[in-house]
Amino acid sequence: MRSTDDQLREIMKRADQVKATKASKKAAVSYALSACACIALLVVTSLHIPGLSQGETAETQGHYGSLMLNTSFMSYVVIGTLAFLLGICLTLLCMHIVEQRKKERGR
Repeated sequence: MRSTDDQLREIMKRADQVKATKASKKAAVSYALSACACIALLVVTSLHIPGLSQGETAETQGHYGSLMLNTSFMSYVVIGTLAFLLGICLTLLCMHIVEQRKKERGR
């Protein structure tokens, strides 16, 4: 028969496992939601870009290599930043999923 101390240690160990599982699930959900939010912002912002180049002249038509010629270059910066954040969120989500699979295989 186990002593009270052994039983208490086992209870605390299981409680820590439950807390870790809940925290892990919460992190996965937050990574997924932030990735979805980044995708939504990226799509909405990129839908507005075709309307930004309406004021092109004959002088600037062939020189789109330089974003500074266009007065609305900030939207391209926003799209790039959102795409970068999306990449970060998806990378964190994938790393989390791989870590979870490794833990499940270890059990």
